[in-house]
Amino acid sequence: MNSYRASITYNPYTLRRLNTIISNTFRSGLKAMYLAICVGLLCAGAKIGLATPKGVALICIACFLLPSVRMIDKNRAEQQIKQMNGKTLNVFYTFEDEQFTCATTGERNTFTYDSIVRMVAQSDFLYLFPNATQAYMIDTSTVEGGSVDEFKAFLVEKVGLEWTLPNSFLTLNLKRILFNKKNTRLPK
Repeated sequence: MNSYRASITYNPYTLRRLNTIISNTFRSGLKAMYLAICVGLLCAGAKIGLATPKGVALICIACFLLPSVRMIDKNRAEQQIKQMNGKTLNVFYTFEDEQFTCATTGERNTFTYDSIVRMVAQSDFLYLFPNATQAYMIDTSTVEGGSVDEFKAFLVEKVGLEWTLPNSFLTLNLKRILFNKKNTRLPK
């Protein structure tokens, strides 16, 4: 019987990181649309010209909205940090053949692998998404029971999906979009 253990400590750094990954994984289309609107406003303002109040207004609106593309994610993370009131939360995972368990000091929950809709890997963290708004974050330095590569292969076999990378506007291409779509299970 295969068994792996891992954990994560939720603190301001990991919460900010988690919210960024959730946003980049499932909200990139919305962010792209928002960015396109800002660019459209800038272009329209430039075309109308800085000599007119309408052109200046469009450019000002675009410049005001552009930095807020990331504000929703940042605000969500800051609310979670504030709720933790300076404390950290340790979550311990146990991955077995049929199920995995998430445990904190006061709670223990067991889940099946088919509840995972997408898996995202980075060098220092792994993310298992049960839906588009949350993820189980795993610190790769805490993996026990085998190497990180063995653990990742174990999860590929159990979940039935391949590891994907977080979306990025700088490296996004059609091949990655199709791969990510293929490796995202629709929630039941």
